[in-house]
Amino acid sequence: MTDHDLDIDQDALRASVDGAIQGGARLVRTGALTHSSELTATALGFRVIDELLLLERPLDRQSPRRSGVRIAPLRHRHLDAAAMVDLAAFGPRWTHDAPALAEAMSATPVAHGVRSVERGRRVTGFAISGVSGSTGYLQRLAVEPTRRRRGVARALVADALWWMARRHADRALVNTSITNEPAIALYVAAGFTVSDERLVVAEFDPERDRL
Repeated sequence: MTDHDLDIDQDALRASVDGAIQGGARLVRTGALTHSSELTATALGFRVIDELLLLERPLDRQSPRRSGVRIAPLRHRHLDAAAMVDLAAFGPRWTHDAPALAEAMSATPVAHGVRSVERGRRVTGFAISGVSGSTGYLQRLAVEPTRRRRGVARALVADALWWMARRHADRALVNTSITNEPAIALYVAAGFTVSDERLVVAEFDPERDRL
C-alpha cells in the first residue's frame, strides 16, 4: 500500500495472491503493512519477515536541493542499470528488478525518479519518490556500495524532498528495516523523525501456506 492510512482488503489480497500463483510466482511478498493490514495478511497465511520503522518529515518550500553530486532524471531506459545498483545495495533477497522499479514509479499519481551518475553516465545510485494528496513518499533509495560515504545518498534524499515540496506536499514519509542503521542515520540527519507506528513486510509461500 502506498497510503499508510488505508488498510488492505482481504478479498482483494486473496485475489492478488491467486493471480500471482496462477502466473507462476513462487513467493508473494507485501509492501509495508500497518498493524491492521498485517492482521489481515497473517489471517490469510502470510508470515512476517521484516519489521520496518516509519519516519516522517515536515516539508516547506525552503527545502534545499543539495548540489555537489551529478544528478539526472531516471528514465525507463535506465531501470536495468538501476536494478543492478539495487541488487548490489540490498542483496538478492530484498532487491527490486527493473519491472518492480517501474511499478514503484507508477504507484502514486505523480512520481519523480533521479539517478546519480559519474563519467560515462554510469548509474551509481537512484531515488524514486511520489506524491499522493499532501503526502510525499520516498519509495526507493539505493547507492552502489563502492560509492557510499561520498554524499550521494544525502544528495538523492535532498533532491526528493525538494521535489516533494515543489509538488505542494506537506510531509514526507519513508520506511526502512529496523536493522538498517545506516539508512536510519541518513534519514534522521535529513530531518526525519521516527514515528511510533511500526510497519511490517509479510510473505506468502504457496507450497507452505494456504489461503
